[in-house]
Amino acid sequence: MTTTKYVLFDLDGLLIDSERVYTEVTNEILLPYGKKFNWTLKANMMGKHERVACEYLVNALQIPLTVDEYIAQRNAKQNEAWPRLALRPGALELVTHLKAHNIPIAVATGSRKSSLMQKCNAPVVHHLMSLFGENCVTADDVGPGLGKPNPDTFLIAAQRLGADIGYDVNGVSSPSKENLLARDSCLVFEDAVPGVQAGLNGNMKVIWVPEPELLDLYKDDDSVKGVYQTLTSLQDLKLSDFGLPDIK
Repeated sequence: MTTTKYVLFDLDGLLIDSERVYTEVTNEILLPYGKKFNWTLKANMMGKHERVACEYLVNALQIPLTVDEYIAQRNAKQNEAWPRLALRPGALELVTHLKAHNIPIAVATGSRKSSLMQKCNAPVVHHLMSLFGENCVTADDVGPGLGKPNPDTFLIAAQRLGADIGYDVNGVSSPSKENLLARDSCLVFEDAVPGVQAGLNGNMKVIWVPEPELLDLYKDDDSVKGVYQTLTSLQDLKLSDFGLPDIK
């Protein structure tokens, strides 16, 4: 197994408990129309660009709102909720541990930078993100149409950390054998299926940390075949499996 040199994290639902907020806000908007947000809908939205996900929901449920109207309502309600955000179990301990051992770490999120700044109004999120410094790739850093499940978000993040992965900023990727070895030295943590696919499409090792409901929907699906490990929580991680020092 290639030695792990770089660790890349998704953000929403993996490090921060934003998926709970997304669900609560969505159900609040849908209530007047007699609709309810379920895990099948949620699974088809997780990890995708904001507008793509919202277009899917509006069309799937045929609610009498334009996509722009829905996004405006959603953003207003979410912005009220972000200061109360919590971290996912084990997230702060893991990131703090890796940073203390000088393991290069980065966030690779499908959220826009403006959305991330809103989430950082929660003190715990602000502290967590400070551990990554400038090593944070958002949807604003990725070319149009190249968001997850395309690998570009993770490839750009790895490149920022100094990994020689053979990636061109225009989305042109023709990796050499050495580039592929560098990609294999990247360990990706994801909760959403498009993110899992993005890591796999980037030839990286992927650890999937899904919610139980998502695992039930996708555990036998071809889209997640190839994941290196599936965990129920970051607290279950054994870093020595990847040549990294375990948390004591």
